[in-house]
Amino acid sequence: KNSTANTTGNAGISIETAGTYNIFNNMITGFELTAANPSAYVYGVKNSSASATMNLFHNTLLMNDLADVGTGAVKYYGIHIADGTNAVMNNIVVNNEDNFASYNFFRTGTAGTIVSDYNDLYRSGIVNAKTGSLNGADAASLADWQTASGLDANSVAKMVEFVSASDLHLTGASVGDFELAGTSLAEVPTDIDCEARSLANPYMGADEGAVELK
Repeated sequence: KNSTANTTGNAGISIETAGTYNIFNNMITGFELTAANPSAYVYGVKNSSASATMNLFHNTLLMNDLADVGTGAVKYYGIHIADGTNAVMNNIVVNNEDNFASYNFFRTGTAGTIVSDYNDLYRSGIVNAKTGSLNGADAASLADWQTASGLDANSVAKMVEFVSASDLHLTGASVGDFELAGTSLAEVPTDIDCEARSLANPYMGADEGAVELK
C-alpha cells in the first residue's frame, strides 16, 4: 500500500539515478490517499533519470479507484516516463479511476527514448480516465495513443480478471485469452511464481496463466 498526504507523493517503483533497472514480474496496486482534499502524485512506475535505462517487462499494475479526492489535485499515472532510455513490453496496466484525470501511460516532455509494445492498456471508465498523455496532450483511447505516440502498435485495451483487488494473478476468462499474448523476451523466462513462460506466446503481465495461449 502506498499512502500519500498533502503535497507529497509516492510510486510503486521510482527511478531517480543513473543505472540499468530491470523491472520484471511485479504486481503493483493498493494505492491510497489519506489526507482530505489532497495535492499528491501517485505513480505505479516512474523514470525521471536522464542517465537511467529502464526495462519494464511483464509487470501487472492495477490503478485502483481512489477515495474521493474532493477539491484536491492528484496526479495518478500507471507508467510515468520523463527521461532516460526505456523499454516497456508485455505489461498489464488497468486503470479503474474515472473520477478525475488519470492515465495508464504518461509521457512528460520529449527527453529520452521509449520503445513500447505488447502491453494491455485498459481503462474501465471513459469520462476522465485516459489511456495516455504525450507532452501535455491527452490520448483518450488506445487508438489515440498509438496515433499520437507511434508506440504500442501490437498493444491491446482488454479487461482483465484478477483473483482479487490485491491478488493480481489471472483468473476466469483471462486465463487462456489469446488477446493477452505478449512477445517472447529472453530476459524473463519465468513469471512471478517462478513458473516457466511460453516461448511462443507468453502472457502479458506478471502471471503466466495456467492455460497455454494458442
